[in-house]
Amino acid sequence: MSKNSPTVANVHLGYLVNEVYRPYIISKVVVKHLMSFMPFMDEISSEIYTLSDSKTAAVLFLDHLKKVDEPGKYQAFKEALGHANYQNIVKALEDEDIQDDFNHKKIMELFHKKIQQKIDPSILAEDLLAEELISQDQFDEIRNLEEKKNTMDAVFLLLDSIPRMKDQWFETFLKILDRNERKELVEILDDTYYSKQGDGAGSQNISDTLTTYQDINHEAGDVNPGLKQSSLAVHQMAEPSRVNNDVFQEIHALRQILEKQQQLLLTLNSKVENIEHLLQRLVSSKDGNEIS
Repeated sequence: MSKNSPTVANVHLGYLVNEVYRPYIISKVVVKHLMSFMPFMDEISSEIYTLSDSKTAAVLFLDHLKKVDEPGKYQAFKEALGHANYQNIVKALEDEDIQDDFNHKKIMELFHKKIQQKIDPSILAEDLLAEELISQDQFDEIRNLEEKKNTMDAVFLLLDSIPRMKDQWFETFLKILDRNERKELVEILDDTYYSKQGDGAGSQNISDTLTTYQDINHEAGDVNPGLKQSSLAVHQMAEPSRVNNDVFQEIHALRQILEKQQQLLLTLNSKVENIEHLLQRLVSSKDGNEIS
């Protein structure tokens, strides 16, 4: 069956409505405005009009829409949204750039968590534009919506636009959120993001530390050759995949030993220089006495 067939298109619309845009629809759409355009939903009309909370009504509406047996029901829903002037969601439902992208679904779920209140669309939009995750037209539209105090729609447009420009958009978006100190959003979208970053940083720190130890060991090795063997052992033990607390403690202890050894070398060197200077004075004094 062709993906352009009415049946497949309706199934895809159903996925977008129920899995991707449901949080935004619940937050934004007053479903009683749609009822007159969808007569097959009359079974729940009295309850919809009775409910004072629009979000509760939207949940009831979407749940019933999912269950009702009506050909082309999601196409009818999209058309009803258009008649009620919900153009943002209509445009999103018509855009075929995104199919069933799991990460796209995750960022749209931020509406369900009311996280959109913590997003400043103008600031994020500037970074997204710089990273080419949104177009100039999308940036201008986001700014225009925010200037009209329509922040919810601005955030919706921002979040919905991100997955449409690049294949590797998700990691870039997480980095932008992190740069803008939105750690809670990063962790909601990817709870392993910071642990993955930490592993990389930890491995680099270990490598840098071992390099420092090797430099110290090179200087101290002539005084205590055994330290070279200790340093080599620590280097072998401290491969990132095998590092644990015991190894870190051994590294720390070795570093203290090496630092003390280096300090001892400096002290001994200073004393040797003093002795050499004293001997030179004694020799000079002796030579002077013999001449006289």
